[in-house]
Amino acid sequence: MNTENERKILVAGCDRDFCASIYRALTLRGLAADVVFDGVQAIRAFSASDYDIAIIDADITRVAACEVADKFRSLSGGKVLALLNDCTEISKAVNDLKCDAALTRPFTRKRFYEVIDGLL
Repeated sequence: MNTENERKILVAGCDRDFCASIYRALTLRGLAADVVFDGVQAIRAFSASDYDIAIIDADITRVAACEVADKFRSLSGGKVLALLNDCTEISKAVNDLKCDAALTRPFTRKRFYEVIDGLL
């Protein structure tokens, strides 16, 4: 895990525009972030670098989100924030992903920051 001044977050999702929005929100908050666009890239990223939080889109491609979350936890011990679409059942997603928090789209930047602050 990184020190408080070095918090680093990995954003993993297949919607490039949405990931860019999440990235901007994190960097505006002064947090370091990297973005990847599928499960294989996510596993490579957190195998190579230390992240405090993985923000994983439940619809991520190439490797299932639950596998990405499990691999992240085994490598880093960090926390997982699941991003769900509006028709995903939250309790099932939370159980499947074993995530620490979940947000269903759409959500406000204020709510996003509240969740991130709670995970840090």
